[in-house]
Amino acid sequence: MRRWAHMLGFRGHFLTKSRAYSTTFGAIRGDRRTYRLGETLAALDTPTEPGAVLVVNDWAVVHIGHRNDAEREIALGIAERRREQRRTRAERSAP
Repeated sequence: MRRWAHMLGFRGHFLTKSRAYSTTFGAIRGDRRTYRLGETLAALDTPTEPGAVLVVNDWAVVHIGHRNDAEREIALGIAERRREQRRTRAERSAP
C-alpha cells in the first residue's frame, strides 16, 4: 500500500498522472478498439479487408408529424415563444 500512497492524495486515476503512461495505454486502447471492430464486422458477416469501406444507407421513415394533440400544443407553444423572442430582439436592436 505504501507504494501507491502517492496516488491517494491525487484523487484521480493513475492514467491521468503522466504522459509517459498515456502512450502505452493509448496504444492498448487502439488495439482493443480495432479488435472489437473486427468482432462486430465478423458478427455482421461483412468483409474485414484493410481499407475497405462499409456503407450503410438503409433509411426508413418512422414517423412524420406529431403523435397526439399534446405534442402539437407543445410544438405550437415553442414556436410562439421563438417568434416572441425574435420580435423582442428586433425591437431592442432597432434604433
